[in-house]
Amino acid sequence: MILKTSVPSEEDYRSFVRPAVLDSLRQMLKFYGLESTAQIYYNGQDEVAKLIGANATDKYRSDIFTDGVYRNKLFVVAEFEPHEFNSGNANQRREMTERAVWMDTQEKPMLIYPGFTGSIVRVSVIAGFNSDKLAKQFIRRINYQQSQQVTNMNFSATVHLGLNPAIIEFMEHVHTLWKKNDPTTPELGEWFSERCKAPFTTISNVAGKHKRIVTPMKLNNIGIMFAEPVVAQARKASVMGKWEAQLNYSFFFPEFTHWELEYPLNIYQDEIDQKWIPRPQEQFTQRFDVKMAPEMAFIQPFTEVRDQQAPYYLRLPAHDPWTMKKQPWVQPIIQARLKLQDVQSQVLCNIFEIPGFKWNEKVKQYMLRRHKTVTHQFWSPFLVQVFSDDIQVSPEQIVMDENGVVTLTRPPTMQNTYRIVVTLDYAIRDYLPSFWEDLDAHPEDWNLMPTIFVWYPWDKLPRPWGHHVPKILREIDKGRGLPGEHYGIYMATLGLQAHNILERT
Repeated sequence: MILKTSVPSEEDYRSFVRPAVLDSLRQMLKFYGLESTAQIYYNGQDEVAKLIGANATDKYRSDIFTDGVYRNKLFVVAEFEPHEFNSGNANQRREMTERAVWMDTQEKPMLIYPGFTGSIVRVSVIAGFNSDKLAKQFIRRINYQQSQQVTNMNFSATVHLGLNPAIIEFMEHVHTLWKKNDPTTPELGEWFSERCKAPFTTISNVAGKHKRIVTPMKLNNIGIMFAEPVVAQARKASVMGKWEAQLNYSFFFPEFTHWELEYPLNIYQDEIDQKWIPRPQEQFTQRFDVKMAPEMAFIQPFTEVRDQQAPYYLRLPAHDPWTMKKQPWVQPIIQARLKLQDVQSQVLCNIFEIPGFKWNEKVKQYMLRRHKTVTHQFWSPFLVQVFSDDIQVSPEQIVMDENGVVTLTRPPTMQNTYRIVVTLDYAIRDYLPSFWEDLDAHPEDWNLMPTIFVWYPWDKLPRPWGHHVPKILREIDKGRGLPGEHYGIYMATLGLQAHNILERT
């Protein structure tokens, strides 16, 4: 069974957000012919622009010409706000919407893909100039270019999605389990590279430290929208005689927020480490509070049927999300995961010793008496099934003895996960004649029927009940029933399907 979880991105500012803002700035400057600006200071998360000479490598008076005039500079401030804008890269993520960057379909389904949320980036550019003339030229050039624009200016951003160290650790853990069970599995690096669906590389800081594995992504056709059609009037700065002008623009941006992971619970017969398994929430197994009028609460069918509702059945372990495929009129009672060995025949478990479930003694005695039939559907209302992943193991390969011990009589497929499921089959119309014959031979077991079909008015049915089987089958409408007459072309054309009803009285 596949587990799903999301892992918040470890660090997406320097590798994802900041490069996009700088790419938008470069395109804006290039479009307006301002790419000759000498220096760009990006405030970033510090909220304060770097001061002159702040770098340790800067030489004394390196930012000043020999004549003492300061160079032209651009100070950039970016603000990020969540936005309902959906660019196609962000949604509610109930289903996979992004292309996987890593995927393994050769053995067990396993994949990693990014998650995004919509946001709007508001950028303020404050240009500093050496003279009033240069500041006014800056404004006039931008105003002229904006007046010639027909559509928004577009730019492309090259960003990097960083894999969290915890995800890398998890991949190493999964690879170790594969290597344990299949010695032919290649080493970690080769095993990882074979399943990459996007290029991966490493990035680090300027000092070559804090290395991270990342996958690059290019975002194209991002439109830049200017907040105001006219740039603000240049004003003389109050410090150092500079002249300044401010330009504001914004663009919608899919912000990288997390990774989505899908991975198996088991590798062969080994369960992955507990710290990688999402814990189930208690609310998912709590019963509903059924509230109704007093006169309805005392009606027999309503009060008893509430105890029969799905999905209130025992599941071991509780964190196993697997459920058997829906079968008509078949309700699970117990589900337990198994760990098998690669042998010809082996005992799976004793269904009456599964912890956490209290058996009805009459049901237990009935199943033990008819232990040869409980693995075959329609031979007994109580059905024992074994599944290999999602495939049901043939009933001919499963036996239960007189003590409730279930045995698999063939070697298992070790790559698959096995589970045993004890179910209750409500398809009374499909019960074989041998079932009714056995009830007639053991009339004390007729008392099981009111326990299974609690809504049927058994108290109004004359005894012995075995004399009224056709009436019971007519009035309990569960099961396919006996095959009826062939339906004609007229019924087939209308898309109708005959509902077989036993007409015997």
